[in-house]
Parts: sequence; C-alpha cells; structure tokens
Amino acid sequence: MSQTVRFNSVDEAEIKAQVEDELRRDEFTNVSTGIAADLRIVGTYAIHDVDSILGLDAMSQLAGFSSLNALSVMRITASSQQATNGCAAFPIAVEEGVRSVTDPTLGGSNPYPASTSFTYPSNPPVYSSFVNHRDDTPLLSAQEGDVFRIWNGAGSGNFGWLVWNIGVSANANTLANSLAWPGDSTNYNQCSGPGCPASGDVPGSGFDYPVPGYIEPGDPTDHSLHIDDWVAGSTGTVSSNDVRNILEGHVSLGRDLRVVVWREPATGTGSNVRYQISGFAIFRLIGYNVSQNWILAEFKRWDDSCGQIN
Repeated sequence: MSQTVRFNSVDEAEIKAQVEDELRRDEFTNVSTGIAADLRIVGTYAIHDVDSILGLDAMSQLAGFSSLNALSVMRITASSQQATNGCAAFPIAVEEGVRSVTDPTLGGSNPYPASTSFTYPSNPPVYSSFVNHRDDTPLLSAQEGDVFRIWNGAGSGNFGWLVWNIGVSANANTLANSLAWPGDSTNYNQCSGPGCPASGDVPGSGFDYPVPGYIEPGDPTDHSLHIDDWVAGSTGTVSSNDVRNILEGHVSLGRDLRVVVWREPATGTGSNVRYQISGFAIFRLIGYNVSQNWILAEFKRWDDSCGQIN
C-alpha cells in the first residue's frame, strides 16, 4: 500500500478555475455568476493516490489512473433562527463582575485561600502553582489560568446554585442530580426520584409530566439556555453529602464544566431568585469551603459554541 505524502506539484491557476466554475453552478448544473454572488464558502481540494484509498484495490472504473483529485464546496447560508442551539450547562451561575484572587503574601480583600481554609481537597494546590494566573483580573477580561474564589449569593461578584425547572423541587437532591456528570439541563425525560413532584409540571411548558431539563421562568415554551434567558436559583447547598461527593469527584478528576455567567441585577430572593444569562464559560473546580460557602475555580475559556444571539 502506498504511503500518504504531501503533493509537491499543484497548478494553482487550474484549481482556481475549477473552484470558480463550481461556484457558478447550482445543484441542477445551471451556470450563472449570480449563483456565487455574496457567497461565503468552505472548500476542500485533495489529490490522492488511488491505490491508497482505505488500502483497497482501485475499482475497475479507475483502472489506468494513479492519482485522482477531488473538490468539495459547501455553501454557508444564514440561519433563519434568532439564536444558535441552546447550551447544556452545570447548575452554577457566576456573576460577571467577579475578580480573580490575589497573592496571599500581599494581603488584599480577596487573597488566594490558605490550605487550612479548604473543606476539599485536604491538600489543595498552592497559589504559586498557577503560573498563568493574574491578580485582581475581572472575569470579563479573564484568560486561561486565572483563578477565582467566588462566594455564594445573588449580588455582585457572587455565584448561585441553579435549578433548571421551577416545577421540580429546588432542594439538595435536585442540585446533586444536576451537578452529576454529564448534567441534566437538556434532559426532558420524565423526572423520577428525589426532588421530583408526583405529577404535573410548569403550566404551558408542553409537558404533561415533570422533567428535569431547563424551562425558562416566565416563558415556559423556552426549553433552551440562551444569552438573555433567565434561570432560577436553587435552595440546595454543598452541606448535602450527595452534593459534596459530586463536587469532590469533579475536583479530583479535574473536569472542565460549562457554567452560566450572569449580569446584575438578580431579581427576587431565596427560592425566587432569578439570574439573567450574559454568557457561558468553562471553569475547572479547584476546591470549596462549606462553612464559608465559596468555591475556587480556574478559568479556562469563554464558550461561544452555543447559546449566542446571531
């Protein structure tokens, strides 16, 4: 079988002519310069050795050819929808005004926590191990490696636990279910077990049975997490053994989690708090403290792969 190699002799003018010819043709082989007007494309041109295709003998109709070329052009069209597909996420909402931790040896209002401050892990990483971290950096300017200690609450710089569906009891059992890998924000199967009501769901949602997946408060027809949507706060806490066990698993495995980023102001209080989504970000959980009610997380990147408004 032949070895795949980079072709070292390409007639670029010939390829350009082929591409232009293809762009002027529609699926019915009609030719017109108007077909290519205002066109955005992704194109691939390949030259390959016939004998090396999947390691199989060339088909009889290819007899006599040692190499073939192929051109593929895909037209990119605008979507008629107002937004991309909704995001799947874990039930943590981080306020966009939070700032990264500072060097603990220099003091300040938000220093990296001492090792004795962690509920988990018992042997947390030290501040100096985050070589790409930058002190006192706002989340909206964050880069990979910046570390944030975020307290639970509904104010500036805080995070909140979420419940995807206000028709499901917003307790520790529900929070544990939603935190467990791979999450349940897009799960619209019938909800069963702890945290699920015996029957019924959010009126107008289109479901005649309770589901764990996201349903927007105030718009029960919206079942996808998008920027500008609202999400409900949860009364669940990390004092639950199930929640703590799941968080410990995320920390020990170094998982990256997509979370909601929200903008002030939140509305309501307690079980009626609501957060408005301003974006989605990927964080790696480093640790947490139960009594002080904070989580420590490393920023990985912003996620614009879903939930964005076109």
